[in-house]
Amino acid sequence: MKFIYFSLLILIFNSPIAFAEEIFITYTDVDSEIVLDGLWTHSHEWKKSSETKIQEDALNQFVIRSAHNYEKIFVLVDVVVDESKNISEDKSIICFESKTQQNNLSNLTYCFEILFDGTVTTLMKNPESTNSQFVKIENHDDTKAISGMSNQYDRYSKTPHISYEFQIPIDVIGRSDVYAFYVEVYDAETNLQILWPQNSEEFLVSIENSETWGEMISPDKSIPEFSSPLIIFVILVSTMVLMQFKTKFSRNLFSF
Repeated sequence: MKFIYFSLLILIFNSPIAFAEEIFITYTDVDSEIVLDGLWTHSHEWKKSSETKIQEDALNQFVIRSAHNYEKIFVLVDVVVDESKNISEDKSIICFESKTQQNNLSNLTYCFEILFDGTVTTLMKNPESTNSQFVKIENHDDTKAISGMSNQYDRYSKTPHISYEFQIPIDVIGRSDVYAFYVEVYDAETNLQILWPQNSEEFLVSIENSETWGEMISPDKSIPEFSSPLIIFVILVSTMVLMQFKTKFSRNLFSF
């Protein structure tokens, strides 16, 4: 019993500290569902994803949907409040920082920005650097983001409004069960900036400071440190070695 209590204490003190707000993300078979065109292509497109609503005065300002397929993270930012498009100014940004404890000293912060005109930018910040500014880096081939105006399939509002869809390769941001996560939307028509997590009296959310961000958590730990094919290979090899050892041991046992 003492060992159990001791193990629980180790788990508690080694677990990452939760932020004020959290988003949960699990594996779903989204390949056949999600079409990257900046809107709800069909009524069940984002059905197999987690949902986070940002509300003010009981009305949705924007909704975040998220899912992954082991290789990519998919994020929908549905900006219900933005009913007018400013092609070169409206934008959305999502940011990730891996919380893998064994890599704490080398974790990198990545942000992905999409302007409504279709311009996609990848930004990176190294936490070991004294310069807290983000630098622009080349987009990965599988990094994609699309903006669009909603249609009749949008489940949050039938009034046309802006939405953004992102596809982010997991190997770019690092495989982790917990990410510091940040979402920002800018509506140029109203000069409105909406953030997740939202500002509170306890702290001021800032894109420069990941400690003020929320968390994206994989509760089923389905975003492993290694890709699934490698895990399967390791399991197969280990099983074969174990079977050979058992066979050899049995033969030696009966030879006496």
